[in-house]
Amino acid sequence: MREIILQWRLGARAAAVIARAATRYKSSIEVSHAGYNTGDAKSIMDVLLLPAAARPEDVTRDFGGIHLKAGAKIRIIACGTDAVAAVEAIEREFLNAEWDFDRRAEPRHTLKYDRSKTRGRHGS
Repeated sequence: MREIILQWRLGARAAAVIARAATRYKSSIEVSHAGYNTGDAKSIMDVLLLPAAARPEDVTRDFGGIHLKAGAKIRIIACGTDAVAAVEAIEREFLNAEWDFDRRAEPRHTLKYDRSKTRGRHGS
């Protein structure tokens, strides 16, 4: 068992990275947020649902849904023949991954609409 503090927010891309890393191991791996909600680390849905039972101060809500904030505590528990390696790999993914998009100040694509170049339906 290992408890870590998130360096980045936990969203869909992060959940995919964690689930992909967990499937490389035979051990049973569970992740939980401060002991409130426990899920299978190999399931992207279980990892995504960690914020569902979180305390309000540990989550952030935006257009993409609900996410665990940076600074939230995550507990990793593994049981099996390669449990130690599995916990270390999952911890590495949580701590080293740079899949946080909160830092992006502007959206990648912005649409600009110029009314002066549009015409009415009847060509006027």
